[in-house]
Amino acid sequence: MWPCSTGALARLGLARANALEARTDPGVAADAARTRALIAYREFFELWKDADPDIPILKQARVESATLQRSTADSKESETLKRSLSCKLWSC
Repeated sequence: MWPCSTGALARLGLARANALEARTDPGVAADAARTRALIAYREFFELWKDADPDIPILKQARVESATLQRSTADSKESETLKRSLSCKLWSC
């Protein structure tokens, strides 16, 4: 990773692009995009770890990352519930 402000902002752009893909693509493609987005957000936060926490773009990135992490947890719970219901219906 390039330790400059434009490199960090490029990581944020990648995270946002992958997050958008995760919201619009179905199934496995969405899961892969969500994972790439979370990695890019983590890299962005690592590059900006010493930044002023009140910088608006940093605050917004934290909100976006948290939202994406919640949606990841929600989709995993939803998938587990679907499997459980499927097994009950088909006597797995």
